[in-house]
Amino acid sequence: TQKRRNEQNAALNRDNETESLRHQREVARITAMQYADAAVRNAALERENERHKKAMARQKEKPKAYYNDEAGRLLLQYSQQQAQTEGLIAAAKLSTTEKMTEAHKQLLSFQQRIADLSGKKLTADEQSV
Repeated sequence: TQKRRNEQNAALNRDNETESLRHQREVARITAMQYADAAVRNAALERENERHKKAMARQKEKPKAYYNDEAGRLLLQYSQQQAQTEGLIAAAKLSTTEKMTEAHKQLLSFQQRIADLSGKKLTADEQSV
């Protein structure tokens, strides 16, 4: 259990270590490989040093400009509301057009009925129309 505890502690420490600590750990690991050829060990050290140099350069880079997340969130919210409103307007226009088309059909039907009845002798029901 002690071995497992040590392994898990080491794993957590590796997850939270700084770049300098990682570099020191990697250099120590590479130099501890005493049976490896010197050329191979030196190449591994060079790669680690190059990786460390790049990582340190990335850390020293100028931080990116600050973006107001609240402003972006509001912009997204308002654009979604606008799209929703435009959708409602389009649906209302379509509904109105359908209602007008239906009313127009009823009017034409009524006018046709009047035209049909105008030449005939009308009953009391038909005269009420």
